[in-house]
This record gives sequence, C-alpha cells and structure tokens, in this order.
Amino acid sequence: MRKKKYTFLGVDILGITAESRANPRIFQCTFLHLRYLRDVLLHEINILPIKDKKNEQILIDVGSGDEPPYQHFFNGKVGKILTIDPHTYSVNIKASIENIPLPSNSVDYVLATQVFEHVADPQRASREVLRILKKGGKAFISTHGLWSIHRLPKDYWRFTPDSFNLLFHDFKTIRIVPNGGSIICIGQLINLAFLPLFRHIFKLPLIIFWFLINILFLILDILIPRDNHLIINYLVILEK
Repeated sequence: MRKKKYTFLGVDILGITAESRANPRIFQCTFLHLRYLRDVLLHEINILPIKDKKNEQILIDVGSGDEPPYQHFFNGKVGKILTIDPHTYSVNIKASIENIPLPSNSVDYVLATQVFEHVADPQRASREVLRILKKGGKAFISTHGLWSIHRLPKDYWRFTPDSFNLLFHDFKTIRIVPNGGSIICIGQLINLAFLPLFRHIFKLPLIIFWFLINILFLILDILIPRDNHLIINYLVILEK
C-alpha cells in the first residue's frame, strides 16, 4: 500500500520520496526524525570497510519500496544490492522480512529502515535476518520509539531498548543508537500533531509553522542537556 503523499508546489512534505528522506528539508513535517536518522545511519555506514573486489559484499535492502532512499550511502562499500518488499513489484524479490527466500549465510549487510513496526511477527523477522547474514555480517535496523499511527498496511509496534535486547538477543553484538533525545522527540510529535490540517487549506501556514518548530527544537537540542526517556526513532546495529 502506498503512503498518501503530501506535497506543496510539487515538493514532498512528509518524507515519502527517496530525495526527501535522504536529504530532508527544514520545512518538512518529518525533518527532525529524518535528519537524525540520516546522520546516524550515514555515520555507521561510513565506518564500514571498503568493498573487497575479490569477494564483493552483498546488501539486502528489506522493505525498500518503490524509492529506496539510502542505498547510495553504501557506494564503495558493497558490490551488489538486492531490494525486497512484499507490497511492490519494482523490487528484485517480492517477499516479506519474515520469510526471505535467500540461502543462509549468504549476505554481508541487511538494511531495514522503518520496517519492524509494520511486521506482524518481529521475532521471526529477527531470526530471518540472523539466518541470511554471514558470520561477521551486520544489520542496520531503524524503527520508531514514538510515532503517529501509520498503516502500511498495518502498524503493530513501538520499541524500547529493552525490546531490542530481547528481540535481537541471538546476535553477537547489539548497539542501540537513539536518533536525537527527548527535545527532538517533542518537536517531531508537535509537527505530527498538526499534519492532518495539511489536507485542507492550511498548507503554507503549516509549512512556515514546521520551519519555525524545526529551527527552535534544533537550537533547544543544543542548549538543553540531552536525555533519552522520549525517543522518536532508533537505529540498531547488529553483528552476527
């Protein structure tokens, strides 16, 4: 199921297109979430080793959709990318993360951004990611701590560090990186609370409002010591 697109003068506001996800703009409703996700994901990918020409690494982008936003972050790191999604045909493999039709120990990296909240059986999904990864392979899993309901087609879960440690306990290592702290979370939730008004006649005032909120909460995030009791999103880095 496709997400409803919210555009103003042809510009994506919600963060649906690949461009607006990988390079979020300051006036976007979801800027705070996408900016911090992009920054932490890009940092983790940049420290990966350069691809080995004798044994080119394979990346599986699970839940990639029609417009995968983050694959170009892996340029120079992998030699082959496969896309997997159960809801679109414009992918290499039409399948869900709960049942990936690939051999065990066959891929180097798995990327799944904003997928696990939509998975009916996240424990099965975790086992599948572990199964297809080679020893020493890594998975990059991002999902929400707090967020509005978004059915694509279903919206099942929200996560905490304890749930990640339980869900991924069979992996060799688990690193949980919050995407911003409580201040960023509050700012993003304010933006989301006003999103339904975008369907009506309030487009330009809302864009100005989101711009001001984004600027304000970026500044507050610098001035106020960060804490992690409210988190909008997490990136979890797993190693087999």
